Amino acid sequence: MSKSFNQIYVHIIFHVGKSAIIKSDTESELYAYMRGLSKILSSQILEMNGTDNHVHILVSLSPTISVGEFVNKIKSNSSRWMKKVDKDFSWQRGYGAFSVSSSVCVKVRRYIKKQKEHHKVISYQDELQSFLEHYNLE
Repeated sequence: MSKSFNQIYVHIIFHVGKSAIIKSDTESELYAYMRGLSKILSSQILEMNGTDNHVHILVSLSPTISVGEFVNKIKSNSSRWMKKVDKDFSWQRGYGAFSVSSSVCVKVRRYIKKQKEHHKVISYQDELQSFLEHYNLE
């Protein structure tokens, strides 16, 4: 085959640091900044949303970057940007990254769009636990 083809969809979740929150008045700017970072990394954020304490991203990942490198660049650069608005802002160290097949991308996008409503009835911790169980992770 003379051409390379790829389709790499990843659902990424990460949480803010201990005393940090994503304020509603800076959320859209933060998300726009993260979308810009994604483009620089030759990847496309298909959906992004969250609450004041965490973010969900569905990304079409470039084959030239690993999931870990993508998350590291998004978190480190967005944290640096957010510190201009809130000097105490930080992301927690870890993250969740889950592969997504093209057949369920629409479902994942819908799920991410409804994060604020979703978290009125389920905590972040319970949500994360359900992801770990679904993907058979401890």
